[in-house]
Amino acid sequence: MTGPAVDALVLLLDAPLMAFGVPVVDQHGVTGRFPGVAQMAGLLGNALGWRHADTASLQRLQERLRLAAVVLRDGTPMRDFQTVDLSQPHLVGTGWTTRGRRQDRGGGEATSGTHIRYRWYRTGEAIMVAFRLDPPEERPTLTDLETALDEPFRPLFIGRKACLPAAPLLVRHCRAASLADALALGVADRQAAMRQAGVHSLEAPEFADAEWPEGEPGFPLAAGDFDRGIVYDRRDWRNQLHGGERRVRRGRIRLKEPQP
Repeated sequence: MTGPAVDALVLLLDAPLMAFGVPVVDQHGVTGRFPGVAQMAGLLGNALGWRHADTASLQRLQERLRLAAVVLRDGTPMRDFQTVDLSQPHLVGTGWTTRGRRQDRGGGEATSGTHIRYRWYRTGEAIMVAFRLDPPEERPTLTDLETALDEPFRPLFIGRKACLPAAPLLVRHCRAASLADALALGVADRQAAMRQAGVHSLEAPEFADAEWPEGEPGFPLAAGDFDRGIVYDRRDWRNQLHGGERRVRRGRIRLKEPQP
């Protein structure tokens, strides 16, 4: 079943390291299987030149995102062990931001002593993402986002600052019968680009693992073709906390280019 045609942007997330943020528990920063709406809102906001202080704009963009994703190339998980001794003389009391600005620490327990944490990544993976905006006419529009992704205000990363894209993120802006068809169009573009580059081992299988919003038209509807799930990928941008859940479906979809 499909609904009215939709305008969508299709992105390719392809990087040596990627992380798809989920709630952190203690020192364990795990990664999800697919990108979430808060992560995508942050990435798009970064491309537009927004800052973390632009909480109302980021919150509104997150609310408008309807996001689907499919795994083109399966990667492997990797755990990064990180530790620091904040009692060292040059680290006591003061830190520095990546922009070279002084940032003093507070007086809590986390501001001194030795800290250990684990950060998880996906390595060698490629994921195709298609999203639309609801409502579509509100600013920023998909055209605004397309322009920003083509010439982003700042360098973009996929989850963490170490996760730099291996290729431009933007694949295409398209009008399709559904987000499922937009994904198929993006995959066809990707395959054509690889053929043109002389790469013959095309990475996109005919069927692939995907995640899409519950109730989104164009995806499998038959019982047994998908699993229902809840992801905790929303963010309360004003208070800088994970703050909400989203109902999704996961299953294998056919990556077939739709007929014009």
